[in-house]
Amino acid sequence: MLRRRRVERAADEPLPTTLARETHLKGTLRFESTLQIDGRFDGEIHSNGRLLIGESATVHARIEVGSAVIGGTVRGDVKAADSIELLATARVFGDVVTARLIVADGAVFEGELDMSGVEQDSVEQDGGVPAATVRERLGGPSLTPRRASE
Repeated sequence: MLRRRRVERAADEPLPTTLARETHLKGTLRFESTLQIDGRFDGEIHSNGRLLIGESATVHARIEVGSAVIGGTVRGDVKAADSIELLATARVFGDVVTARLIVADGAVFEGELDMSGVEQDSVEQDGGVPAATVRERLGGPSLTPRRASE
């Protein structure tokens, strides 16, 4: 049986400010530590903190945060300085820029991914697979140039 992982917070993290399911806001959101959206939001989100987007959430926004955990639907570009995690229920339609991306089986992502802040050596040292290798394995274009004879 497939178990869905809920958007969770660290034990030492204070309770997040939450926009509940029945909430619909438009505009610009700025916050300091943690914000959880379970309702609908349209606009822009700016923070150095952590953004939690619940399974019931629908967000149409340009997002720039410290980190994000996404379980709902996002339409718009997402930029996170530290990391972005897409849970199995996530639906992201837009470009993603982050140093670290975690994608659960079942998540949907349609857009471009930019992880240029990650140096090739650090990816290989952490046991990760360079993006160029992943693209080659999946049959997509490689980031490494090839000679005509190859």
